[in-house]
Amino acid sequence: MHRHVRARGSRSRTSFLCFVHGSHHGASYWARVQELLADRGWESLAVHLRGARFATIDQYARQTRDACGAVVARADRVVFVGHSQGALVVQALLAAGGAARAAVLMAPVPLDAWLMARHGARFVARQPLGSLARAIVALDVKAVMARDVETVRRVFFLETTSATTRTPGGEGGASCTLEQYYATQITDRDTLIGGFSGSGNARQIDQPVLLIAAESDAAVDIVGIRELAKLLKKSRPVVVVPNQAHGFGDPGWEAAVCGPIEAFCEQVEVDDDAVLL
Repeated sequence: MHRHVRARGSRSRTSFLCFVHGSHHGASYWARVQELLADRGWESLAVHLRGARFATIDQYARQTRDACGAVVARADRVVFVGHSQGALVVQALLAAGGAARAAVLMAPVPLDAWLMARHGARFVARQPLGSLARAIVALDVKAVMARDVETVRRVFFLETTSATTRTPGGEGGASCTLEQYYATQITDRDTLIGGFSGSGNARQIDQPVLLIAAESDAAVDIVGIRELAKLLKKSRPVVVVPNQAHGFGDPGWEAAVCGPIEAFCEQVEVDDDAVLL
């Protein structure tokens, strides 16, 4: 279910944050981030997308728009924050003309056919032959990931992360082992976003965008993220977070991304106020 967290404290913020999880995850992925930002005065909603094998990214974009619209009346207040495939959902929503103040894209799959093909080729080249063979036989890379904890560890986490390493990926952001993370997040078919197809292109996005990359991302590398930044009309300099992989699930990731997200949102509010003056 969606997770709505109200702001705490006396700070006055005009932006509303809407978090969109990636494949194999749910709204609880953002729990700790929401709580940290709530203490700094930010209200937020983490949407929980309903998994469907043959759904399109455009359908998930509509789910996101409707869920956010049910909570916040003014769409021009919203800053969307998407991770991985959730970042692709955010791009599709904005490229289709969806109203928003700005967007933050973490380890984003690009909404551009050429960039996605280049990204996919680099990703495949980095995978062991055994893993690729299983995916080809199954004709479903995600289905293989949902059954193979070692593939999950290699794609989502640092090489140094073992099955017993504690991460913040448990229910409500609680600390858990990678094995527990696998059991509660990766195998949850309800949050298995299906398909990468979507209309639109990142070039159509008019809002300011902050891109956040993981230093050791084995799925969406920094080269690809910088290529996406060049397509966007109003991209800010790419922020690279050290000691994190594609899943942003290793210890300390929440605090590491909260700073850039907050600084970006504050600057967007300042820029909007300057325009109004």
